[in-house]
Amino acid sequence: MKYTGDFIIEENETGLTIIKYIGESKKVNIPREINGKLVTSIGYKAFYNNNLVVVIIPDSVIHINGRAFSHNNLTKIIIPNSVTCISERAFSNNYLTKIVIPNSVVYLGYKAFANNRLKEIVIPDSVTVIGKGVFYKNKLTQVNIPNSVTRLSPWVFHNNLKIQIIKTK
Repeated sequence: MKYTGDFIIEENETGLTIIKYIGESKKVNIPREINGKLVTSIGYKAFYNNNLVVVIIPDSVIHINGRAFSHNNLTKIIIPNSVTCISERAFSNNYLTKIVIPNSVVYLGYKAFANNRLKEIVIPDSVTVIGKGVFYKNKLTQVNIPNSVTRLSPWVFHNNLKIQIIKTK
């Protein structure tokens, strides 16, 4: 582990993982590179419970680990087209009203977007696994599920009022 500016980092197989945010700003622009190495992963609870309002994730990030951005005040997040995996509770307990899941994402983990204010969601054809309770306790009214989804876990949309689920062909 190494301290660098507002982050604690460590090396991984493809570059760097941000282990912990230690800055004070509520608006964070995660760097694409640190010391000449790509930031490819956001670690478990790396930005957890920091009252963050805005986070910009660079297009070098492939994996967002569990609870990475959980328990903040995020109202909007842009997930880059490089991300393939969004792990458990990665963005849970925020104030997100809209998100775009990029076509690169294959896996959505347990309660990844639970306890937000999402009104609509588009699940891209790249997604094959939607974990238990991913969109639990939001304000969704309509969801299109692509045929690419091979595993749709229980309670994915539990506690969303008046939701209409459409299986796309």
